[in-house]
Amino acid sequence: MAVITPNTFDPLKRYVGVRLQQGVPLVDADENEREDALRFAIRALARAFIGDGVPAGNNGFGLAAVSPAPQQNDFVIRSGRDTGLPANGLSNVGRCMVDGMDVLIADDLRFAQQPLHTSQAGAAALAAALGVPVIAMPALTTDTFAIYLDVWERLVLPTEDPALVLPGLGVESCARLRREWAVRVRLGSAAPVVGQPDFIAGHGYLLLATLARRTGDGGLVNPADITDQRATGLSLTGAVARLQTIERLLLLPAFDAPPNEFSPKFGAANSNVTLFGRNFNLGAVSVRFGSTAATLVGLPTANQVVARVPAMAAGPVRITIITEGGRDISIDTFSVT
Repeated sequence: MAVITPNTFDPLKRYVGVRLQQGVPLVDADENEREDALRFAIRALARAFIGDGVPAGNNGFGLAAVSPAPQQNDFVIRSGRDTGLPANGLSNVGRCMVDGMDVLIADDLRFAQQPLHTSQAGAAALAAALGVPVIAMPALTTDTFAIYLDVWERLVLPTEDPALVLPGLGVESCARLRREWAVRVRLGSAAPVVGQPDFIAGHGYLLLATLARRTGDGGLVNPADITDQRATGLSLTGAVARLQTIERLLLLPAFDAPPNEFSPKFGAANSNVTLFGRNFNLGAVSVRFGSTAATLVGLPTANQVVARVPAMAAGPVRITIITEGGRDISIDTFSVT
């Protein structure tokens, strides 16, 4: 039986790594704390700056009624992967981020076929071994129920996984940490939170969907009963692209396409020029002819700004408009006469 030193990592001590010293023995607690510090840093980063949900281009843990015939108190937990190709832990697999933990599902699974479900043989013994409750569907009422993902990590020893015994030496290798998950149902429209009876310390929870139950349909879970609640499209590059689109539409000033950027195309100092575009009136607005500031005539509107040509040398210059949303430079040139 494996003997493992109790965990020594405490995030509140702010240790971020382990440094070896000459002449000092290396023990299991050192290596375990090194790994725990790294895992904590990754989880904290994902939890704080990525959040919970499904990444872009993925549909892991989507829920659906059993097709073609809905079943009583049962539904399908989708992997969302391409079943024509072998599962791949990096790309062809369903995944979901829960409380900073990346959770994988490789194949579709019925809710009632989960090993911890009360209908499965050995579910009670398995739940006791894992230190978690069995999975059960709440009693049928007309209330709304939350379908949520329960995620935790546990130790796996070579006695459970024979692959952890080194075949060449016939001895055990190190134990492993495994990320487990279960899809559960509870009354209400939210996953468990601290202080509630079904909340377990160290577990992560994510609401996947809400389920509308009706007493008159025999407990069938129909397609219209499930409302998806997952956040989707989690991707830093995708978020940046969407933010840039919003900026272009709502914030960044932009001239109309040439030759409609401004009118007239030439003029002497102190003559007026009207600029055409969008987002021209966000905060303080200024206009430059080349590098020379111009005086505005009247108040800018979202689509027009009137500027007075400053005293400057004759010749072609480009016009720049600057707002609190950004700046844009004309493609056409204005000829100072």
